[in-house]
Amino acid sequence: MVDGRSVLLLRASLLSLGVGFLGAAPSFATDTPASAVEATTKDVVGEVRKLRENPQLGSLPPDMLRDLEKVAGSGDTSALVLLGELYGDGKLVPADPAKSFAAFEQAAQLDSIWGKIHLGRSYISGLGVDADVDRGLALIQEVAETGNGSALQALGELYSRGGPVPVVGDKALDYYQKAAAAGSDSAYVRIGELYRDGGAVSPDPSKAFAAFEQAAQLGNTWGKINLGRAYVSGLGVEADVGRGVALIEEVAATGNGSALQALGELYSRGGPVAVDGGKALDYYEKAAAAGSDSAYVRIGELYRDGGVVLADPAKAFAAFEQAAQLENAWGKINLGRAYISGLGVTSDVERGVALIEEVAATGNAGALQTLGELYSSGGAIPVDGAKALDYYERAAAAGSDSAYVRIGELYRDGGVVPADPRKAFAAFERAAQLGNAWGKIHLGRAYIGGLGVQPDVERGLSLIKEADIAAGWVMIGGYRSQGIVVEADRDAALEAYQKAADKGDVYALVRLAEAYRDGGLTDRDPERSIGLFQRAIDAGHVSARRILGESHLRGRFGARSSRDEGLTLLRQAQSLGDQSAPVTLANLYLYGTGVPKDVNRALELLAEAASGGNSSAAKTLISFYRDGRGRDVPKNLSKASAALSSSEGAFSPLDLMREKLLLSVASAQSSGRISAVLDEIRAAPPVIASPIIASLRHVNANAYVYFLQQELRDRGMYNGPINGLLTRQTIRAVGTLCSTSKTPGQCSYGPLHSRSANAVLKLLDGI
Repeated sequence: MVDGRSVLLLRASLLSLGVGFLGAAPSFATDTPASAVEATTKDVVGEVRKLRENPQLGSLPPDMLRDLEKVAGSGDTSALVLLGELYGDGKLVPADPAKSFAAFEQAAQLDSIWGKIHLGRSYISGLGVDADVDRGLALIQEVAETGNGSALQALGELYSRGGPVPVVGDKALDYYQKAAAAGSDSAYVRIGELYRDGGAVSPDPSKAFAAFEQAAQLGNTWGKINLGRAYVSGLGVEADVGRGVALIEEVAATGNGSALQALGELYSRGGPVAVDGGKALDYYEKAAAAGSDSAYVRIGELYRDGGVVLADPAKAFAAFEQAAQLENAWGKINLGRAYISGLGVTSDVERGVALIEEVAATGNAGALQTLGELYSSGGAIPVDGAKALDYYERAAAAGSDSAYVRIGELYRDGGVVPADPRKAFAAFERAAQLGNAWGKIHLGRAYIGGLGVQPDVERGLSLIKEADIAAGWVMIGGYRSQGIVVEADRDAALEAYQKAADKGDVYALVRLAEAYRDGGLTDRDPERSIGLFQRAIDAGHVSARRILGESHLRGRFGARSSRDEGLTLLRQAQSLGDQSAPVTLANLYLYGTGVPKDVNRALELLAEAASGGNSSAAKTLISFYRDGRGRDVPKNLSKASAALSSSEGAFSPLDLMREKLLLSVASAQSSGRISAVLDEIRAAPPVIASPIIASLRHVNANAYVYFLQQELRDRGMYNGPINGLLTRQTIRAVGTLCSTSKTPGQCSYGPLHSRSANAVLKLLDGI
């Protein structure tokens, strides 16, 4: 999700990138006296600019548009530029790229600085005119050579944002510095962002802080907001959350939509500022009322995702629809996804895809990448590897470094496109070169695992550390705690998790809480563990409340465990939309853990949650009847089938396919039926086929053995009958497979033991 500032900057820099070519500029005759024209110009241009600050207006009154066109026809450059902007962004009048281009061209011919800048951007984008990047740059450089700060800053934008003009960090920084010297306070903001984010230039928190501070001292609103964020996060300065929030609140008190939205971000994202759904929603609603269309996007995301506020699909849809009506690109993208998934509306896949394609047609990297996601993830839209790859490549060309990450993942994982380790490595390397933190992490993992390159563990670990994001430190913590690829080191693991937690990673807080709860990495400390869980809850971790509640009920805190606290926490988690909470409660009641044993209550909890659309509860209820839970819940395929039929609406298309296949496996008795179902599973998308195969042992042991016999036969390790019976010949064949493992001891527990089964499936996958 792009933040409010990014949306505004993109709108400013791309405003005329949606223009076209009309031919001759519009001309309107006028016999109005000169003094009257001057007064009319000021009145009309001023009034229209005020209306543009309120995007919720909907449309410009026709008489006002006629007045503006009349003033523009008199040759007034400010009116021409404004007219070009209006027809370019299509917010108050229907978008007309041709008229937009013509207005900018006429303004430029009349020597308007902004006319030339906008016209240059139009040529660079190639929208409404044949693309001519050199001509566009020349027009803007012509103005910049006069020392004009706006033109210098426009060049900084072009060389730092990516797109038709390649990113050149040094050039961008030079232009921004010249713009700042020419009096542009917003240039200091962009300098700060470059040093904060890295990629275009090497990150430098101290220089970022200094630039934001300079912009703030000059009264720049975004300088104050970013300076506040720097104090909150400790970017280039000692963290001071109170001072940071106060700086942003000072701007918000003026009714500034961006500051209001920034506060919404702080109270909804988690980190140094504790999550407060009520405050976050209030700030976003105020930001929307102040004219921020992107605030509607965030409101929609909150209601879609739940956790921060109670999930409400209908409200999510309404918010995305409002953002889309205000021409917000991410509003349209999310509205499209809502139609595709049926979020708060009857599913309409074609309409959803069309909405996203409409945005993608403008060259929007986010829309192109979203289409790549849709065609690579499966679900309502069938997987199409070629389309997915094409959209990702176009998104990368449009400036999305994260698109290179997805290209690398596709080539790494295979399935959607044929696996190609070298292409995966190259894509991750490109993303890393562009400063993408996940690109560095994936590149590091490629070096560690030897994916498309000679293994180099030290270089891989160095890259993950260089990324310096919370997720990377969590990985380092995992490596150090489990002794994977490096020697186990409890202290180093704790240090890594702490670094991740200090960066606001709530998962790291949970890992630390679990470490102090269970021991292993450090001595057990129940009070400290509970405190860390509470911090994770305050920071918005969706599952922390449930995990803490379950820990109390299972007595994981020893004498400090509290049944009442545990039940309260689990019920709160359920009311806040944690889909796993009713599943956890049901399992506790089923086995009488921390609560009186009550099998009927367990089944009621699951059935009630499933009827409300909770897919996790529906899956669990179906599995209870499909696989059985001992004497408490006997296996009953009829009840499993009924549970699936009554909760089909809770599942995505892929999840529904998975549940139906698992039920087919459970009911397969004859060799012929088992063989047919296994063929169906192999024909299913890999994203569901692999988990089903991993579940075979629990669902139907004979089907699991049948699968093993087929796979071992195909590898020349078994030549006995394919019948699903665990014969000595089958066991010997499994032993032959296990002898190829570097750790054959994992197979010593017996073919149907979980450890052995996991090891065997990994070996089969790797052959």
